[in-house]
Amino acid sequence: LLRPRPAAAAGAARLAALLEEAGLPPGLVATAPGADAATDARLWAHRELVAVRADGGAQELRALALALAPAGVPLVGRTDGPAVHVVLAGADLAAVLPVLLAAVAGGAHEHPGGTRVLVARGLADTLVRRLGPAVRRLRVGDPLE
Repeated sequence: LLRPRPAAAAGAARLAALLEEAGLPPGLVATAPGADAATDARLWAHRELVAVRADGGAQELRALALALAPAGVPLVGRTDGPAVHVVLAGADLAAVLPVLLAAVAGGAHEHPGGTRVLVARGLADTLVRRLGPAVRRLRVGDPLE
């Protein structure tokens, strides 16, 4: 069962359809998009649940592990994967820049797998030019210095 956030629901549905087209039995992979606590609690309490695989930040994964603990369901989390940010054509760069700077400033302790930024071709030069001054102001080195 894939439980994508609403923004990723279409991609999860497409993945389930592709897996079925590839030969998996119909219904073996299903989706239940959403992010409401009541539905999550019902899923986590299901007697046939054997494990949960999740990605996310350390705080999200900790909260999920605590929610699963009473049923003895293990959480398989992956916090070492790369953070990926996608900047599409027509994006509001004034809104995008603070998010990208926060990702870079968070460094390896927030994204041990690194941070990737995928940018539409027409925006790349403008984005780099606008990010440059802010990136040069970031402190780099030992955080205790």
